[in-house]
Amino acid sequence: MSRVSFSAVVLLAGVLLGVISAINALGSVGLKPVTPASKWNEWQLNSANTTLVYSLGHFLSDGQLPPPKSVRYFVRSLDEDGNSLRVDCVYVVEGKVTPARWWTMSVAPAGTAAPRSELSAGEAVLSQDKNLKMTISAHPAPGNWIVPADNGSLSLRFIVNEPVLGEDIILPTITKSGC
Repeated sequence: MSRVSFSAVVLLAGVLLGVISAINALGSVGLKPVTPASKWNEWQLNSANTTLVYSLGHFLSDGQLPPPKSVRYFVRSLDEDGNSLRVDCVYVVEGKVTPARWWTMSVAPAGTAAPRSELSAGEAVLSQDKNLKMTISAHPAPGNWIVPADNGSLSLRFIVNEPVLGEDIILPTITKSGC
């Protein structure tokens, strides 16, 4: 009888540890830095990638449908100085527009799935040389403007749908301009 009880306890402990490790893996496995020095990370959505199941599971566990495989999904929660993006600060996002069928940039409270505010290719005002300049601020700003969440830290998401083959995806910089 004690041998059966011990086996049941070991089996239950194994299942519990497996569930805990799977939940932890859904939070970060499949999210890789774009380059070693980059502050941008990318969810690995390529079907040849061994972490695909964790990337897709991350979206499903947040109550979202996973993006299609034609999408490149980048996230960032640090400014150029390596500080966390905060709602009470003003940030300027700048860069050359990535050649793609469509793109969307959005902000959301850190650790949440739903974006608070977003700017897409169809709405963005670009300079003559196709550069994007956007402000993340709780207060109105001229030009392209995204409103952050109400409080705490935030993350910036850059979703590129069907990037042009052979072209590099150019990720914008995020500079704090004040708090």
